[in-house]
Amino acid sequence: MEEFRSLTPVDIKPVYSEEVFRDLLAPLLSGERDHAVFETIHRRKDRSTYPVDIRLQLSSGETPRVFVSIVQDITDRKYAEYTLRCVNEDLEDRVTERTAELNETNQNLQQTLETLKQTQTHLIQSEKMASLGELVAGVAHEINTPIRIGVTAASHLSEIADNLQRAYDAGEMTRDAFEYF
Repeated sequence: MEEFRSLTPVDIKPVYSEEVFRDLLAPLLSGERDHAVFETIHRRKDRSTYPVDIRLQLSSGETPRVFVSIVQDITDRKYAEYTLRCVNEDLEDRVTERTAELNETNQNLQQTLETLKQTQTHLIQSEKMASLGELVAGVAHEINTPIRIGVTAASHLSEIADNLQRAYDAGEMTRDAFEYF
C-alpha cells in the first residue's frame, strides 16, 4: 500500500500524459462537473496492463480535498466485446458470402429461365412449322388425287386412241371398235 501511495496517476495510467490527465481533472476542480467516468489502461507492478472503468470525483467535506475513484477491472467485458465483435464480423462475412452465393444462383436461374423462354419460342415455331407441313401435305394430297385420276384417265384414253390409230393404220379398224371408242 505504501508503494501504491507513492505512485502518481501517470505511473498507473500509461496512456495518459500528465497534461492529458490535468485536462481530465480540470472540470472537476473547477466545479463544472461533479464526477468523471472514463475507460483507460492501468499498469501493474510487473508492467503488464489491463483495461479499467474509472469513476472519479472530488471528495466533499474533507480538507484537503482528495480525489476518490472507483476502479473496475473490465478485462472480461473487453474480452466479451472482442469475442462479440469477432462473431459479428464472422457473421457479416458469412452473410456476404451467402448473399454472393444467392446472387450467383439467382443469375443462373435467370439464365435458365431465359434459355427456357428461347426453347419455348423455338418449340412453338417448330410446332407451327410441323402444322404447316401437315396442312401443305393435306392440300397437296387433295390436289394430287384428282390430278392423278386425270392423268390415269388421260393415259388410258391415250392408250385406247393409240390402239385405235394402230388398227386404223393397219386397216383393221372395225365399225364396232370405232363406235366403242
